[in-house]
Amino acid sequence: MHSLVRQSRKEKQDNKPPKSYRQLYQLIKEQIPEPGKPRIWQKDEEKDDE
Repeated sequence: MHSLVRQSRKEKQDNKPPKSYRQLYQLIKEQIPEPGKPRIWQKDEEKDDE
């Protein structure tokens, strides 16, 4: 994740297409649940505890 942030900053500075920014956005978007839907990662953590 840190490398995506660094790459997206460099792309912006160099006026390049925001490829890394889009990847970072999608990664963050996956972590935010839609209203009314359960969080997926909570289910994964419960499986690890078993």
